[in-house]
Amino acid sequence: MERFFFNQDLLPLARDKSTFLFHPHTARTGGRTFREKVLSQVYGAERVYCRQHVPDVKPWKILTGADLRDFNAYTDLTNFVPLHLSRPLVGVALLRDPLYRAVSLYWFIRRKKDHRHYAHAQQYGLEDFYHVAPADNPVYFNNVQCRRICGTPDAAQALASIRTHYIAAGFTNHLADFTRELSAAFGWPALELETKAADNSRYDAQITPSFRKLILSQNAHDRAMYDAVVAGRVPEARHELVSAIQSLPAHAKELAARARRKLTRVLAPK
Repeated sequence: MERFFFNQDLLPLARDKSTFLFHPHTARTGGRTFREKVLSQVYGAERVYCRQHVPDVKPWKILTGADLRDFNAYTDLTNFVPLHLSRPLVGVALLRDPLYRAVSLYWFIRRKKDHRHYAHAQQYGLEDFYHVAPADNPVYFNNVQCRRICGTPDAAQALASIRTHYIAAGFTNHLADFTRELSAAFGWPALELETKAADNSRYDAQITPSFRKLILSQNAHDRAMYDAVVAGRVPEARHELVSAIQSLPAHAKELAARARRKLTRVLAPK
């Protein structure tokens, strides 16, 4: 099983009752379950800031400490940016293999009649859909997990953001196990989530070699970040980030040169 990431530098904040928790929800990664079955159960729905609970919801990046005074957590389909609050702010990420997320997202869109790409999903099969829809809306489809983690579709910056701002990162495929470990870290009551069938057992039959190549080409940064976290290679320093990306599987190694050029800017002291 994949190893979850727990940030040893930030873990002491888990038991600080003033700590504010941010979860960047990427579609089809388990965000709804995390909101309803974890955050709302632990804190109460009225203390989770999101569009489902707050009538006049504001975008994350303009929220103030006063806006969040009566809340313990925030979650939405929102990119993370650090806010200057008077209390500790930590992120919790849920990551999914971008190949399986793409399959799940396609079937989700086919069910949502009000979705912008519903007509595309009805018109095209799985692979043809991903030749058409991402070209029309690349921000929605391509490298979205990196974008949610750090605000930009870049694996190096996402890994640096996880190291700096995230107390934990787990995986959709093992959400129940991750919730148990997260509950133990935060001192929450024991939470037992339904265990779903593994992604490979549900989706592998739909994945052809050409579909795999297409999705991984569109989501190379998401795959590079995901592989690094799965392998326990969330770097602590600039040289470790270089090493982590260089040691990724072959399909992600082309990111290494680009990432190295960005390291000084990304990890330079502020």
